[in-house]
Amino acid sequence: MTDWLGIEKLHLSPSKPDGYVPRPTASLLDRVKDHGPIEPVVVRPVANDKYEILANAETWVAAGRAGFHEVPVTIRDDIDEHTAQDIVQSYYGGTKGSAIDEAKHFEDQLAAFGGINCRGAVGKLAVAIGRSRPYIAHSLRLLTLPAEVQELIEKGVLSAGQARPLVSISNRANQVKAARTIIADKLTARAAEKLASNIRNGETTTKPEKTRNVTEKSADTRRFERQVSAVIGAQFSLENGRAIIDYSGSLDVLQGIVERLGYRES
Repeated sequence: MTDWLGIEKLHLSPSKPDGYVPRPTASLLDRVKDHGPIEPVVVRPVANDKYEILANAETWVAAGRAGFHEVPVTIRDDIDEHTAQDIVQSYYGGTKGSAIDEAKHFEDQLAAFGGINCRGAVGKLAVAIGRSRPYIAHSLRLLTLPAEVQELIEKGVLSAGQARPLVSISNRANQVKAARTIIADKLTARAAEKLASNIRNGETTTKPEKTRNVTEKSADTRRFERQVSAVIGAQFSLENGRAIIDYSGSLDVLQGIVERLGYRES
């Protein structure tokens, strides 16, 4: 269950690596600014109504920078200090290096749950290390990209946010071509999504439009979108009379959404 806490009540774990400072990516900052914090910060209660962050401190930082006073949290009051240390060390062990390094780390950890192709393995790993199922699933999908694109991510030339939309392109040559376009034109993660959409739809336009007319949503609408997004663990939006849930084409993410809505297979 997702709750909300004031950002001042949260603090980094004393078990974190020395010198570690959570640095949210540009794409995460943009997403939080536009839609509010979505992915819950995993915490455990400590003394004096304070909470130790076990995982996803980046969302906590991004929310503060975007001017939000609260963040969605998953409170783990069943975790003792020793278990918390193990979770924090496992979590930060997977965040060193590039996004590809992190994805490979997740892939290695999945071996303990039957492997990457074992049904339900991603969900079990998510619970074990305090990450959300969608986060791990999105990370693993980067490993399906061509080696050339993965190398660009490892070198830091292409960010994970810019690369993630490329997964939805079926043709590997087009994935490489799109990656080069993103780098050459210095496209943002949002513009990269538009570029990928154009390619999927077979459009001849290679560059997304820089501006478009968008009806500004009310504060109540954005607040509702944030609340639903936090509950289901995926981006939710209201567009032109439609309710849209972005599950990024991943069955693991979709299964997690369905389970959060209360459905369990018998």
